[in-house]
Amino acid sequence: MPDLTASNVTVTLGQRNIEHRPGMLRRVFPDLTFGNGALTYPAGGIPLPAKEQFGFLKQIVYGVAEPAIDAYVYKYDRTNHKLLIYRGGSPTAPPTLTPLVEITAVAIASTVVRMQFVGE
Repeated sequence: MPDLTASNVTVTLGQRNIEHRPGMLRRVFPDLTFGNGALTYPAGGIPLPAKEQFGFLKQIVYGVAEPAIDAYVYKYDRTNHKLLIYRGGSPTAPPTLTPLVEITAVAIASTVVRMQFVGE
């Protein structure tokens, strides 16, 4: 199966999702929509569309994802401008204190992740 690419990620950013005060960094709250069950998670994360689609002209300083209900943990990789997806242990096993593991070659179902990005 082919991997997800930046063109498979839709950034939904309405005017109400933008917070900006003169002299300060801009903060936006987009929804990222991706996956269709046929495309897989690429090694190293899902490439994201250009920073301009998030409302930034210069740079994205940081990004964080809201907690998800799908048992995955989403993390923004600023260096590579990608979305990383991690998982814990088995949902049926007792909880343990083991580190999260990045998923590999998993077909991603249709997913919406609410993010917060700060930049300029």
